[in-house]
Amino acid sequence: MPSHPGAGDTVDWDTIEASWGTPFPGDYKEFMAEYGGGAIDDYLSLMAPEPHSEPGGESSYLGMQQETWNAEDMWRAARPETAEIPRLIT
Repeated sequence: MPSHPGAGDTVDWDTIEASWGTPFPGDYKEFMAEYGGGAIDDYLSLMAPEPHSEPGGESSYLGMQQETWNAEDMWRAARPETAEIPRLIT
C-alpha cells in the first residue's frame, strides 16, 4: 500500500508516551510516520496519537482519548464485577 506525497504525521512521541505512561508500539509509530491517521478503504480507522488527559479533561483532537474513554466504559458495562480496568488505549 504505497503512501501518497505529503502523507504521514509528525509526532512528538516523548510527549505522547509520557502523557499515556507507556511506550507505543514501534510498528504503530512507523505507520504514523509513513501514512498518518485516517482510514483504509472506509473499513479500518487508525487514529493519530494525542496526549492523554484524565476523564472529564479536554482532548485536543477528540479521537484517541475519546475512544479510549468509550472502551473503558464498555469494559465496565461488560464486566461490572471487575474492580480494575486493564490499561486500554484505543
